[in-house]
Formats: sequence, C-alpha cells, structure tokens
Amino acid sequence: TSACEQFSALAINLGWPADQRNVLESIMKRESNCTPNAINRKDPFGGSRGLLQINGSWHKWLTAKGIMTQPSNLLQAETNLRAGLEIYNYGVERYGFGWGPWSVK
Repeated sequence: TSACEQFSALAINLGWPADQRNVLESIMKRESNCTPNAINRKDPFGGSRGLLQINGSWHKWLTAKGIMTQPSNLLQAETNLRAGLEIYNYGVERYGFGWGPWSVK
C-alpha cells in the first residue's frame, strides 16, 4: 500500500468519514505528497504544515480545541489528521461542505 493509503486508513480510524477516503488521499497527495513533516513556509500565517498542509490561521482555534499546543504538533500524522477532521467538520456544520479550506468543490 502507498503512504497515502496508510494515512487514509489511520484517518478513518480517527473518525474521518469512510466515504471521503478517496478525496482525503487526493488532498494529502496534492498538499504534501503524503509526507507528514512537510512544511510550506511561504504560505501566509506562518506557513502550512503536515499531511493536509494546515495553515497557521487555524492554530489558535485548534489549540483552543485541545488538538495542538504548538505548530510543530501538526507534523505528527495523527495530530494533523485530527486537526484536519476538526476543520472538515467545521466546514460541514457551517457551510454544508467540509473541503472548502482545501479548495475542493
């Protein structure tokens, strides 16, 4: 199995909707090439980190939710996937679509 498949399996175990697995794999591939410690320092708000390239604009919110304490936590696959799930669920609850932050329509 590929790294993307392994990380998407972990994501499903963490609570990601199973019907979103293919999209999740595509996003991880596009954002980080399925590399947990990927960093894009050129992104705004201090850069983007991890499998899902979570932007620094989410850091305060994710810290308040108890998912992370510092940006480097997002370089851990499990933390990044948990953070991504929170962001995805926020999109579903607020807009009816969870993939908005990743520009997927």
